[in-house]
Amino acid sequence: AEFTSVAEAVQAAIEIQRAVATRNAHEKADGWIEFRIGLHNGDVTVQADGDVLGDTVNIAARLEALAEPGGVCLSEDTYRQIRNRLAEPCADLGDKKLKNIARPIRAYAISAAAATGKPPTGQPPRRSRGRKLPAPIAVRAPTLRGKIDTVERACAFIDKNLPPDLA
Repeated sequence: AEFTSVAEAVQAAIEIQRAVATRNAHEKADGWIEFRIGLHNGDVTVQADGDVLGDTVNIAARLEALAEPGGVCLSEDTYRQIRNRLAEPCADLGDKKLKNIARPIRAYAISAAAATGKPPTGQPPRRSRGRKLPAPIAVRAPTLRGKIDTVERACAFIDKNLPPDLA
């Protein structure tokens, strides 16, 4: 997904994680979906078909692998831009060597509990029904194009496009 604002990207990631957690609260455990989200900001190359490429995309993908299921992992560049506006606590994961990235990247994690708004007592997360995302998400992937503007549409998109072998 591509955003025009770092703050909007982080807020959208948190809202998506909350919506997925809410969805999971109404499903049996074998029907749960859990995502890891990685965020990095920087320049990208946009191909003629709309796909985005470059180190920014690769770093975000590698950070995704560092996030816990239901959590969000930020690069230091991303964290610096939103740290004073973020209500959720971030844990400093230190410098991480990422596959095919020349230099280590300092990473910060928003835990699944913080990202989903799920209290430690095990109560279900608060509902996100009807919540607009801070900015529409531009979806650009092979055979998939569009904009997603609400949390519900993001969850519906995920449900519709998740490969069966990952369900």
